[in-house]
Amino acid sequence: MISGPLWFGVADAHEGVKDMNKNKTFLFLSLSIGLLLAAGLIGSLSSSFVSAAPRVVPFTDQRQSIEQGVTWLIENNQNEDGGYGRNPGTDLPESSPAATLDPILAVAGAGYNPAAPYLGHLNTPIGYLAENAAGLAAYAETSGGGAGKTVLALVAAGQDPFSFAGEDWVLKVTSQYSPTTGQYNTNDAFNQSLAILALAAVNQAVPDAALNWLKSIQAGDGSWDDGFGTDMNSDATAMSIMALSAAGIMPGDVELDKALQFLQNSQLPTGGWEYGSGFGENANSTALVIQALAAVGENFYDDAGPWAQNGRSPMTVLLSWQSDSGAFQADFGQGLEDNYFATVQSIPAVTGKPFPLPGRYEAARAAVACLATLQDETSGGWAQFAGFETNAGGTARAVQAIAAFGADPQSDEWTPGAVNAVSALENLTPEYLTQGRGGRAGIVMQGVAAAGAPYDVSNFAGMDLPLLVNGYLSPTGEYDDTSFGVVAQNEAMLGLLE
Repeated sequence: MISGPLWFGVADAHEGVKDMNKNKTFLFLSLSIGLLLAAGLIGSLSSSFVSAAPRVVPFTDQRQSIEQGVTWLIENNQNEDGGYGRNPGTDLPESSPAATLDPILAVAGAGYNPAAPYLGHLNTPIGYLAENAAGLAAYAETSGGGAGKTVLALVAAGQDPFSFAGEDWVLKVTSQYSPTTGQYNTNDAFNQSLAILALAAVNQAVPDAALNWLKSIQAGDGSWDDGFGTDMNSDATAMSIMALSAAGIMPGDVELDKALQFLQNSQLPTGGWEYGSGFGENANSTALVIQALAAVGENFYDDAGPWAQNGRSPMTVLLSWQSDSGAFQADFGQGLEDNYFATVQSIPAVTGKPFPLPGRYEAARAAVACLATLQDETSGGWAQFAGFETNAGGTARAVQAIAAFGADPQSDEWTPGAVNAVSALENLTPEYLTQGRGGRAGIVMQGVAAAGAPYDVSNFAGMDLPLLVNGYLSPTGEYDDTSFGVVAQNEAMLGLLE
């Protein structure tokens, strides 16, 4: 969860969150803490009063900190339907798609799978989004930032943002882009950054006009505000740094360097950051800045490093906002209290990962796209090693990868000329098996099994491959030469297991 516009959970996807942030500053300055608690907006305030004495760090090991934070988050805040509501508590409000994106980012960033049941919950956050795709679409269509946040969460959770629940969520980002202005249906840096980060998450180029517009609204001190004129806003500045960095802007760029200088100038003597000038240190803003520093390769974890204050690094400061319960806390003048929003936002930062968080599906998509460039147009196959000719070994591995990704290696997509990938494997197999023994046959069998019907390992390229492998079995149990290791032996057994 991020503490600028759009990142604090939204009760109604149609209303967006700008009103929340307007209320955030107004309520903080003009209402009592009691009214804030009664209104349920305490979590939407990025800032909190900071205690004078340094806080104790209950979990110095970041892995333990993450585990405890995720456990607290799910046990205390996830609804029975798998979703999350706007505010924490034992009687959670009704789940909403928009509010469920924040904990998905936290849980996925911590290395857990939001599509898998956890801690006794039968339903999952991803399952909830799939069941409520119409509400999610309504939220994503409110702005490029809303769509961008949706894409970021889906990517982090290992989902396909181009076809999740029958919708193309990346299109919901790009369709809100104005080539004339460079804006993604937004007037603030925070939402613009979310849209840019979403495109980076799916390896799509960000238009220069979009980056230029973001740079054009940077203040003279190097900061960005969140759309409501908050002076020295570290949250929006951190988001903008991550967006520029994800789009390929490197340190040395004038605007990026000014932004980093602002973070250095605005760092508090306590070692953390505040939402805006005079708000006081808080976990939310400190977490976002840590992610921004991670995006540009800065040392935020060393207690003797360049970003340390009084022997406390930004990471140590963030960990000190965590309680023994696992929750990260906020202090609104009445002492430290476990806080849902601080927890959701802090978890990704404790991992040391900037946005966009990496996603398994997108990594696989990029790898398969690379594989397509290596396919030989004439034979339809692949070389096993760079610089070598295509053979059945390399082709079998490629077929396995394509099938594991969920694509069809027999389709037109994998037919660069007249021969598809599986036919190429069949054509290349006889020559490949003139050398070696059970190991090579096992590799081919694995490719055939991955290809599926109508191909059969018992009748492939005119051979009964299991029979062939078993024919190599020695009295000592070897299918292949093990003089230089057991790799070939393992390949043969894996082939038989298919």
